[in-house]
Amino acid sequence: MTANRTLSQNMASDNLILGTWIDTCEYGPEMRYTIGLQGSEIIITAVDTRDTEDEEGDVSNIHWDADKGRLYCCVHWGSTGFLTKCNFYLISSNQMDFTYTNTETILFVRKQPGDNIIPLNIHSMMGIWVNSCEYFADIEYHITLKNDITIVSMIDNYDGEQMEIYDTHWEKEILFLSTYTPSTGRFRKCQFQLLSPNQALLTHTYTETCMLIRERNELKTKKVHTMRYKVVLLIEHPSIDPAIITEQLGLLPFRHQRFGEPRMTPTGTPLAGLWKNSSWSCRLECDGKRAFFKNIDEFVTKLDTHRKFLSNLVLSGGSVYLGISFLGRNNIGDVLSWQSMEKMVKLKIDLGIEVFPDEREH
Repeated sequence: MTANRTLSQNMASDNLILGTWIDTCEYGPEMRYTIGLQGSEIIITAVDTRDTEDEEGDVSNIHWDADKGRLYCCVHWGSTGFLTKCNFYLISSNQMDFTYTNTETILFVRKQPGDNIIPLNIHSMMGIWVNSCEYFADIEYHITLKNDITIVSMIDNYDGEQMEIYDTHWEKEILFLSTYTPSTGRFRKCQFQLLSPNQALLTHTYTETCMLIRERNELKTKKVHTMRYKVVLLIEHPSIDPAIITEQLGLLPFRHQRFGEPRMTPTGTPLAGLWKNSSWSCRLECDGKRAFFKNIDEFVTKLDTHRKFLSNLVLSGGSVYLGISFLGRNNIGDVLSWQSMEKMVKLKIDLGIEVFPDEREH
């Protein structure tokens, strides 16, 4: 199904976001989003291509934020009841940053059913629960009660991976928890609600970001003359307080952690253990043309005023990394050590980097 919403004149004039976009999942394209215009109205079609028969989602709540250059919508999938909140952001003529939040409700059943589990309360939730949804992984939840403390474990039966569980608590007779899957890095916020002695509903929400690319037969039809990239300064040290780095460099950190403090995710979800070192990172969003080293040179010139501080960090066991992140279809990266760069300086060798489009896609 499609939905529409009036666009700003700026978006209607450049039209770069219009077209058919597919995801870059390693297992092959699964989702297809077609964005079009009828007059000044935008029309979005969302299709799931995983099954033999493509499923078209019900698109609603389209909103174009002209200030942020972002397009938003919601998609409801009838076969599963899943609701997906979508956030599109154009990064080049043929690439789109796509952030989506899925809210899914799945029926779980008791692995060993029983008829004498009454009344329905917290104690009724104890046991082993398995999902009954064909679209969801073969997951087991083990829920036990020990000294009035609820203990939850979560296992993926496909590969035996055990998830990390955090923030387990009850609100009335609903069990809330957060899960972390190490193999995927995915965090979920979950809630269990008992329906009957042998059935429970699990509602979970997670957010992910991936890249959409323009469908092959539409490539090179639209051009942009600017490129976006990120410059990242990462400092790691055995024990320094990140606040000292912020004060010395006069830069606001993107992320930071301090040695010996409790581990947590960027969103504040607690993790097991303590940080084994300190780290501090600053990220600069750049928008420029082909000669991107100009921005790098300006940034390094600013850092040069803090040469003594940075040198002392390295001499005391730390490291300083300056990286450039380009947005592309495949991830590739490496580090040129300062020792190698020192050799190049002595030889008066300049370093150049070029990124070429994949001609196989044209």
